[in-house]
Amino acid sequence: MSKIIISYRRLDSQDIAMRIRDAMAPRFGKDSVFIDIDSIPLGVDFLEYMNSQLGACDALIAIIGPRWIEAGRGPGQGVHLKTDFVRIEVEAALKRKIPVIPALVGGMRMPRSDELPDALRPFVLRNATAIDSGVNFKHDVDRLIRSLNKTLARKKTQEKRKTQEKSIIQKKGEIEEKSQLATQEICQIGPSQLGEIKREQDVLPPRSDDCKRGLSRLLQF
Repeated sequence: MSKIIISYRRLDSQDIAMRIRDAMAPRFGKDSVFIDIDSIPLGVDFLEYMNSQLGACDALIAIIGPRWIEAGRGPGQGVHLKTDFVRIEVEAALKRKIPVIPALVGGMRMPRSDELPDALRPFVLRNATAIDSGVNFKHDVDRLIRSLNKTLARKKTQEKRKTQEKSIIQKKGEIEEKSQLATQEICQIGPSQLGEIKREQDVLPPRSDDCKRGLSRLLQF
């Protein structure tokens, strides 16, 4: 099951964030779309819980409204504070190399790099999508969902490839280990045992050519 996190600032874009969540839930499943207001259990540590969720996250949608940068509090506030929850979510996703999709709402443009702290500057390179709160809302969210489907499919393919590569490396290691053990056993065979093997080879029936060839290889060590 895929997990998608919707990151937003409550004073900036809570209403449209809820609408986006409601539109995505039927497509991906209610439990697959994580949004803090109804997903974080009461009384838990926000940072610890978000880190645990990000560890299993497949994509993060960052809702960017007019007050996303400074939280409506003026210069040096909002994402410029290390304790800002929105910054913590986006920064953690970027560090984990989780796909981050900026969703621009309320006519907001993509932030410039000089408007963000150093830790968030890679965010400006993410391809963004605009979501209208009016008549084009459904069309814009459908486009976001199509993009998410492609992102999730690509991520699954990458994870499957990594799993296959890991399995191949593991099997290769097992084969090399068995080969080393076989070589050690052969090297421990004494002259008398080699003589017995040679005599057994000579008396093998004609149909046992494969066995003879195998014993011949043993005698070459």
